[in-house]
Formats: sequence, C-alpha cells, structure tokens
Amino acid sequence: MTDREAPPVIDLVAGGLAPEAASAAPLYARLRDHIRALVLDERLGAGSRLPASRVLARDLGLSRTTVELAYDELTAEGFVERRPGS
Repeated sequence: MTDREAPPVIDLVAGGLAPEAASAAPLYARLRDHIRALVLDERLGAGSRLPASRVLARDLGLSRTTVELAYDELTAEGFVERRPGS
C-alpha cells in the first residue's frame, strides 16, 4: 500500500474498537460511535462502502445482530445509507 492509499474500511473500523473492559457501553454502541467518528473525522468519506453486516461481523468476531444494531442506528442518524442486501 502506498502512502496515498487509504487503509481498507475493515482496518479502520477494527482499529478503533476499545476492549470490552475499557467501556461500560454496549458493543453495538461502541461500534456505532467509532464508525460515526470515522465519518466525522472524514476518514470514511462520502461514498465509502461499509462491509456487509455479515462480513463485518465475521471479520471482527462479533454477532451479526451487534453490527446490524450499529448500522441501523447510523442509518437512522443519517451517517450511512443502507443498500438492499447489506
């Protein structure tokens, strides 16, 4: 990867999740907050595609329900746009 290439989205998302002991917030809320921060910090720009919930759940070792809850809240807040099948 060159200096100009952005890291894969999965690396951005996985890199900022705090260990469970570090926060009393539910895991879905920490995932939601982390993705929101990536958007606000413009590390995830407009048009960036988040992995499908099944893929992100598998790659992070999370329940798909956890990822779905985070994605649903981000969608409701206008931070991400859900596409059918994602």
